Amino acid sequence: MDHIQINAIEKFHFDNFTRIAQDSNFKSDLDSIEKYIKTNYDKLHFHWGIKNKIKLAAERLVRFHVWRNSGLTDLYKTPLSSDVAYEIGDCIINLDCKTIDLEGNSSDIPYIQFEPNQANFENIPLFPTLLPNGKNFSGFKFHPILEKYNNEKPVLSFFIHIIYNDNGEDFRIDRIELICLPHHEVVKNQFESNIIQGFKTYDYLGDKRSMKFGDYYKPKDNIQDHWDEFNINRATRYYDKHKLNPVNGEPLIWGKVDNKYKIINGGHTTRIRKELIKRRTINQNPWDGHVIIN
Repeated sequence: MDHIQINAIEKFHFDNFTRIAQDSNFKSDLDSIEKYIKTNYDKLHFHWGIKNKIKLAAERLVRFHVWRNSGLTDLYKTPLSSDVAYEIGDCIINLDCKTIDLEGNSSDIPYIQFEPNQANFENIPLFPTLLPNGKNFSGFKFHPILEKYNNEKPVLSFFIHIIYNDNGEDFRIDRIELICLPHHEVVKNQFESNIIQGFKTYDYLGDKRSMKFGDYYKPKDNIQDHWDEFNINRATRYYDKHKLNPVNGEPLIWGKVDNKYKIINGGHTTRIRKELIKRRTINQNPWDGHVIIN
């Protein structure tokens, strides 16, 4: 299946999710959740100490209305997927509900953030640089783990963002945003495999994963003599002169996280500007891959 066909399938299902989120029943249920939080604010905030008061209720809301309105034919039977994942006639749907507080997280609003189990496209490496030995490092890669196809159907990714404001005294839902994260074929052919702006977190090789490769690759307490310090994207990293990365065969680079020095395999929590993937086209006809519902 080519990128033009997949693009059309993405639009069809994105339009369906937009209709669901605009439906009066969905809005009524969301209003009821907001009213409950407002009425019970002191109990939720001070007695139970819940910061993200809408998270579970929002996820339940989205699941209920999507299950009821999507005509699913089977579950998507893999743990490497989004929270809601199912098979339908022409594709596999992955859908995540994210709740974002404007109070303290406003810098996250322009971006869609996701992890390897929520995307299947390959992007050009980020932050290429010169290593201390004079050789070129192509940059850190994003390694997706969501399948590109299943049962010969494209695996698609969608997100519903519920934006709210919780100032410690009162709670208010601001808006809903829907985003279509493009499939691998679409990113490759329509975005030249270049849509990622940066990484919020990185994938580090911890104790359990490093055991497979031997003691050499375990997290370290101190900087080693055979490491050369250098900077990538304003962060201090360490180039290992003795070995290659055991996971991907690339230069072995260490970074400090959680008071340990660990091997960096690539990006983990990844950011894309919503405006970049908003403007989509099918046969020169525009459609929006990012919609705001007030």
